Amino acid sequence: MFTVIVPVNRPWQFEQNILASPGLAEVKAQIIAINEAGNAAQAFYLGKPAAHYEWIVYAHQDVFFPEGSGHAIVDALKDAPHDRPIGFAGMDQDGHFVGKIVDRGHAWDYPGCDDAITLDECVVILHRDALIEIEPMLGWHLWATDLCLQAGSGVVLPIQIEHNSITPRDADVSESYRASAAALLAIWNDRNTIKTLCSTLNRFQPDLNICVVKPRGYEHSAGLMDAAVYFAYMFRRLGAKVTIDYNHLRNDVTNLVFGAHMGFPFERDDCIIVDLEQAGADWLSDEYRALLARSPVLSLADVRFGYAPYLDLPRPDPKIDILFYGSMNDRRRAWLNGTGLPIRYVQKPVYGESRDLTIRSSNAVINCHAYEGAAFEKVRAFQVLSMGTELISEGPIDPDYAPFVTWIDEGQRGDVEAFKQFDPIEDYKRILELTHNPAKA
Repeated sequence: MFTVIVPVNRPWQFEQNILASPGLAEVKAQIIAINEAGNAAQAFYLGKPAAHYEWIVYAHQDVFFPEGSGHAIVDALKDAPHDRPIGFAGMDQDGHFVGKIVDRGHAWDYPGCDDAITLDECVVILHRDALIEIEPMLGWHLWATDLCLQAGSGVVLPIQIEHNSITPRDADVSESYRASAAALLAIWNDRNTIKTLCSTLNRFQPDLNICVVKPRGYEHSAGLMDAAVYFAYMFRRLGAKVTIDYNHLRNDVTNLVFGAHMGFPFERDDCIIVDLEQAGADWLSDEYRALLARSPVLSLADVRFGYAPYLDLPRPDPKIDILFYGSMNDRRRAWLNGTGLPIRYVQKPVYGESRDLTIRSSNAVINCHAYEGAAFEKVRAFQVLSMGTELISEGPIDPDYAPFVTWIDEGQRGDVEAFKQFDPIEDYKRILELTHNPAKA
């Protein structure tokens, strides 16, 4: 069983939702109403001493628990962690919504998770002995996000409840929310950004935002993050304040969107699509091609990637002579076999530090196209060369990278050290200017 604590300032909402909930009646939940509390912490801690049960469900007065939900909650709490907040709607580490709440008639139908970075405060479950605490200075907002930060993460149960708020979903952010946001940033003063369900809180106002699309469970989006991080680095060199994240769009600045080919269902005039896909790729959908036709776009031909000093770290003794990493197909396999070179293959998805260490542990990386007529792989090139590793590649020769790459048909070694002087900063000045007027892209 469990106890339900409810702050009440509109008795009619409490009666029509909490008291009328069959999910609470079916398990004979203890219900404690707290009137005239000044903040969320005060209401919770006024009710807690009277709780009969170890699990406390802290709910808004406008939440309805449908039939079966009470039994489902009891079952879920049998194995639930005692030291973390538990909710019914939130966001996971990758920025995906999680939970099955019906919020003001809008149904969420997402899985639960055990790594939530933020929770909706409409219902949060805490164990009576949990060491995490609701912070009074946060008022009525963002205290569940704070609990997730205290605990390291939260849990979202895949159990449907209904949130019947009378506040419109598209209502402007209230002054009390702004005050709570400022308080949360003050509490966590070592963080420049904090993600919430309503927005990402920033210690500074950015000049632009970079969004990398990451479908649920799709690890290859990390490859796009490599290019996005380079964009952010170049913009910051130009004095711009930049935010960058998976699956997050801002409403107050222009968004540069990477990976829109994986699904971008928005019609917005504050987004520039960064299209790094090969022009002739047969995996691009008709929907994506239509999106490019009607949107501001930066294409692969519009950008160059130069030396990235943040990748230029100490190199271990080489363990691999020539490395190929990436997906394999018949065309690549035939071409690589035809070189006669002693190649070590890494075909499983590998990104981030693990991939970079493998590159630094190699004398050379070999690059080849996935299909005939493909453009030179600029993103792979700047990463490998910035790490001080030789890049061997098939043609046709890209004039921007001609001096730095060992072109396999030319018989002349590329000058890896000279790549440190390759700095296409003027490209990014132009792009930065476009973010002030996306329609010109």
